[in-house]
Amino acid sequence: MWQNDRNDKFLQNEQNNANATFYPHGELQLSAGNKEPIAENFRLVYRFDIYSQKPLARYYVDVDAKTGEVINLISRFHMEDVPASGLSLYNGSVKITADSFSGGYRLHEIQRGNGIQTLNMSNDTDFYIAGDFVDDDTNFTDFYAQAGISAHWGAEVVYDYYWTQHGRNSYDDDGATIYSYVHYDKDFNNAGWDGSRLIYGDGDNIKFTPFVSLDLVAHEFTHGITQFSADLIYQNESGALNESFSDIFGTVIEFYEEGLKGDWLVGEDISLSRPAVRSMKDPSSLNHPDTYMGNFWSPSTADPDKENDYGGVHFNCGVQNYWFYLLSEGGNGVNDQGNSYSISGIGIRQAAQITYRNLTTYLMPYSNFSGAKLGSIHAVIDLFGKDSPQYHAVVKAWDAVGVSKPYIEPTAIISSDSLNFLAEVSVSNDTVELNITNYGLITLQIRDCYIPGSSFQVVSDKEFPIEIYYEESLTIKISFSPTTEGEIIDTLFIYSNDILIPTKGVILKGTGFKINPAVKDALYIVAGRESNGVLITLNQESFESKLIGPTGFESPIGLSICPSDFFTIL
Repeated sequence: MWQNDRNDKFLQNEQNNANATFYPHGELQLSAGNKEPIAENFRLVYRFDIYSQKPLARYYVDVDAKTGEVINLISRFHMEDVPASGLSLYNGSVKITADSFSGGYRLHEIQRGNGIQTLNMSNDTDFYIAGDFVDDDTNFTDFYAQAGISAHWGAEVVYDYYWTQHGRNSYDDDGATIYSYVHYDKDFNNAGWDGSRLIYGDGDNIKFTPFVSLDLVAHEFTHGITQFSADLIYQNESGALNESFSDIFGTVIEFYEEGLKGDWLVGEDISLSRPAVRSMKDPSSLNHPDTYMGNFWSPSTADPDKENDYGGVHFNCGVQNYWFYLLSEGGNGVNDQGNSYSISGIGIRQAAQITYRNLTTYLMPYSNFSGAKLGSIHAVIDLFGKDSPQYHAVVKAWDAVGVSKPYIEPTAIISSDSLNFLAEVSVSNDTVELNITNYGLITLQIRDCYIPGSSFQVVSDKEFPIEIYYEESLTIKISFSPTTEGEIIDTLFIYSNDILIPTKGVILKGTGFKINPAVKDALYIVAGRESNGVLITLNQESFESKLIGPTGFESPIGLSICPSDFFTIL
């Protein structure tokens, strides 16, 4: 109030005192704050009388005279919350809590945390002009107030969900007042959380209507929760997770309030030019990825800005969105990486418990999708146990969306499930490398590698067992030395402490060929994919070629000129 000279002039006239002012001055007092009024709880404080015009409020503020800590707030306004109702834009008539004051009834309340206040921006962008939505009775029916009713009711529903389901007191878990500013700007196609308040545009009525549907109110509110928990940086993968958590809880709260009327679409109520803003059930139907680095994936960038969507935050969120849908509802199919999946859902309530704990307990500002997977694994173990159906559903759902690491247990990932070889019988050999990577946080131990037949051999300069730490790889070499002509098939068995698959097999396919006789000065080459990888000779004088046989390779791998001391296909 003191920042406006007219307020001080009003006060001086009202009280007939030329020195009267709203400017706060501290008075030394003793205060126990909110604690029991016994001797050891009293402190020497400065008490300030703080009067705010917008939002309208007046408090005694007790500040510890020694430390500067605010130890108590005492409201000087004696107002009353009353049951009310109003006509919303998307949910018909809804019940709300309003505030009775001398001018009628307004969209304020103090029952939830430190209160909810919903204010009217009147299509302006300067917050200081924001005013109240006022009605002369407890039934708000004015057309212009419908967006305000939607935002106010939505904030109450969202607060109630987080309080009853997760024990969270407002977005900061400390009862922060929820300020909603409605009718922000003209034709503003957006809503937002700016770090302190919720802002809702009216849309342009071409692409969008007012951004005050329940799922969007919950979406923006959840950005506040993210800020006061994981504080995920709003760019690249961490930014995509930030958006996804808001999509997830926007949808969860829609189902919480509307039951079977809820759906897996985001922003469907406000969308005029398309079915919705995003789909949790089928992200790709609206050009969002459902697989990590799959179709519609936006690459990360070193220079995130509005033009590149800060590294795809509004697109790549589709990956965790689909993970949450599969975790809740289940599903089967083949992802963009070509991997099939089949998942039994655990229900949206348990999925939300796991997701909330992940967000508020395990994630950090720069967490990526692998971090989200790891955090959700810890969260589900905390809530349901390591060998529970919920645990296996969480892991399978991440695999389904292409986030394959990390696992908790040692997990061997083999670079290929089959290898092809080509060598001349009793003359040359062919050596191929195979990589084994540990995707588990616990050390992977490769106990042995074994091939039953004699045509293939494991070539290693290390003795088994060999330990591999998280994200490290072991390269082993397999040599093929045929003694007979034709195709030879065998299997490489890899024995490890992988919990799920302790013995993994790699198919070995070798082709032994003979050249009788080797042609002097002939050029031997493996042809490309169009020729099915055949081995041919090329006469360097006539340039005529002669077919020797198929190799199974898709591209040239080397050449050799015969005869020589050692004939080798490189």
